[in-house]
Amino acid sequence: MPTNSEWKLLYDDTASVIMDLFINGRINSGELDFLLNLLETVMIKREHSELVELLKKWQPGANHSEIDDIIKATLLAIDFKDQLNIEHNVNILRDLIDLDE
Repeated sequence: MPTNSEWKLLYDDTASVIMDLFINGRINSGELDFLLNLLETVMIKREHSELVELLKKWQPGANHSEIDDIIKATLLAIDFKDQLNIEHNVNILRDLIDLDE
């Protein structure tokens, strides 16, 4: 298990990569917000492991489909401050990812 200083270093490095992607125009502001919120939720609060597992299961681009676009839009619509919103969107994502397999 990583130490607190190792977690902080990993968090800082990941946040830096996310910001570089934004600055270089590889992600937009909505994607930036989502990724930073996800990073905080996963690494700082250690919450929503089911969302992380769904993201691992999803293989975007493998057969780029409308479902990939809907999954991405659903991810970007998550309000990490609203537990019901998170649960609702995780249920939608689970169904979409299962459909895409």
